[in-house]
Amino acid sequence: MVYRTVAEDSGHPRTMARAARHHGGNIDEVAQRYGLNARQIIDFSTNVNPFGPPPSVLETLQDNLWRVSVYPDLSQKKLKEALADYLSVDSSQIIPGNGSAELIYLVASYLSPKKTIIPIPSFCEYPLAIQAFGGEPIFIPLTQNFQVDLKEILRHLSQAQMLIIANPNNPTGNLFDMDDLLKILQESYRHNVLMMVDEAFVDFVPHRDSVSLVRKVGQFRNLIVLGSLTKFFALPGLRLGYLVAHPELVADLSRRIPPWNVNSLAQLGGPLVLQDYQFQEESRARIIENREYLAQKIASLATFQTYPSVTNFILAEILGGSITATKLWEFLAKKGILIRDCSSFLGLGPAYVRLAVRKREEIDRLTEVLKGLSL
Repeated sequence: MVYRTVAEDSGHPRTMARAARHHGGNIDEVAQRYGLNARQIIDFSTNVNPFGPPPSVLETLQDNLWRVSVYPDLSQKKLKEALADYLSVDSSQIIPGNGSAELIYLVASYLSPKKTIIPIPSFCEYPLAIQAFGGEPIFIPLTQNFQVDLKEILRHLSQAQMLIIANPNNPTGNLFDMDDLLKILQESYRHNVLMMVDEAFVDFVPHRDSVSLVRKVGQFRNLIVLGSLTKFFALPGLRLGYLVAHPELVADLSRRIPPWNVNSLAQLGGPLVLQDYQFQEESRARIIENREYLAQKIASLATFQTYPSVTNFILAEILGGSITATKLWEFLAKKGILIRDCSSFLGLGPAYVRLAVRKREEIDRLTEVLKGLSL
């Protein structure tokens, strides 16, 4: 596995002048560029549950389109109560957001940290948010098996005001060791460092409560946990995320949130999907089954190595150096298939791609096209 730190393989934390914004899901741009029908593009680049949202939720939203002409509930009472029930926390510990991205920037603006520790590879918006408010990210590469480098993180805590960790991690798809996370949390508390844990993909994990830190927010006032209804609940267009923290921290952060930041349809759809336990169980089972199928199909191609995942995507490495992730993206895009070129992720080299879990017939189409690629 070729694993690179930012700038060079020194093994030491790195900073950079400016992170770059790269995301998947640009189907309209790809369709226009290659003369394709956007609706026929198979999108493996975005990590959204292909089996959702539930039809009943879509029907309810359609029946309530009239709500776009009235203001959303300013208190967000029903949404907060549904989130509190789902997470087994008090509603005073919750801030709903216009997607979790809004909340990442909210925390960055609130703290304006001079230095923030970010294990890499990870989501590009973390350093962008920190840099937007004058801060400097300290990038600490994950270990060879994609775990946090506990020793390096603890060594740099005294230099930082904030630490951001995604668990499960994106783009690697794995969970970090819980003992390591708890040790980091305890030491962050001791050093007065705010620790923000992004759990956007935790809903794909069976027994999510055993791997989530959300119930630690009452004990650790320096802990913030983020969540999203974009991924597992398949509501990216509604823009709905949440933040969980100690009530005193929530009160401080809430003063920076503009009114009506969560729209009427999001406030309506959120509680519906959170309370649809049958959808959750069936989706989780189907995702796990199709993830194994995807990993097996990709691994059967001698050109690729796949890495274990607990999410709705897998990370794959192109072996042999015969083609880069960027060239593979271009080849597949022309065929109407989008993947995530991971060369833009800090901490990964040019040979990594991320593949979302899709329906079986779509996975078969991907592997069929890959078999026709001369490497």
